[in-house]
Amino acid sequence: MKQYRLAFIWAVLILIVSSIPNFEVPGVDKIFGIDKLAHLSEYFILAFLVFSGEIGYQSLIHRRWKELGIVHSSGKYSVSIRLFIILCFALIDELHQRFIPGRTVEWTDFTADSIGCICGLIISIRRKG
Repeated sequence: MKQYRLAFIWAVLILIVSSIPNFEVPGVDKIFGIDKLAHLSEYFILAFLVFSGEIGYQSLIHRRWKELGIVHSSGKYSVSIRLFIILCFALIDELHQRFIPGRTVEWTDFTADSIGCICGLIISIRRKG
């Protein structure tokens, strides 16, 4: 779990910021697309933190799943599970904003989160070479 520490801290920061009622950065709402860039960036960073130190990492559970045939020997299934978890986190983060005063659920925000997550995965895989 040590290798997930930074990703966990970043995820907590995402939740804290998305839980601030009526959160607006002065002047930013006038710049078209900056909100989507912020969403893309925060989930790019989260995915990068999760995947950059994790490609090739095999936990005890992961090794056991390999033995049982649940996870392919290449580890791709493990990457898919982590991608799925991050996307679920992004969806839950977006949906919980419905209950925060002054915040709304926007599917375009979730789309930007998803794109950022996938880009973070791709960059971390390419970085690993």
